[in-house]
Amino acid sequence: LSQAKTDVLTTQSELDGLKTKVEELTAKETELDLTDIKKKEILASIPVGINQDEVIRNLMELTSTYDIALRSLGFGKGGSSEVGLGVLQINASFEGSYSDLTNFLAGLEKNDKGRMFKVKSISVQVAGSDTTSYKRAVFSLSIEAFYQQ
Repeated sequence: LSQAKTDVLTTQSELDGLKTKVEELTAKETELDLTDIKKKEILASIPVGINQDEVIRNLMELTSTYDIALRSLGFGKGGSSEVGLGVLQINASFEGSYSDLTNFLAGLEKNDKGRMFKVKSISVQVAGSDTTSYKRAVFSLSIEAFYQQ
């Protein structure tokens, strides 16, 4: 009987600790103003698993939206964090005008259609035409995409 009472007291103290954590998380949720829609958007921006096909599809949609030509795409698995987030390294080459590039980067930053991207580096080469003043740029981006492990 005394062992059962001790177990009940231990379980009760664990329950009290969990209730306190729930209250803290609820307060933080209220502080962050997380509605169900915002929660879904956040979870969509950092999906579970690498899902490279979704990354390719998302980049293809962005390139067609901003009139950019995707020339090459390479992937590598990056590090992971203590909180269970992994990083997908993406090296991509695109072609378009300078204004296309800036619009594409703004769209990549906003990216309403998919996961969160972080541009780590940009390399640009400008190529002009002798017959016109129209200039095309070939730019390479090093991008990180995040996922839940």
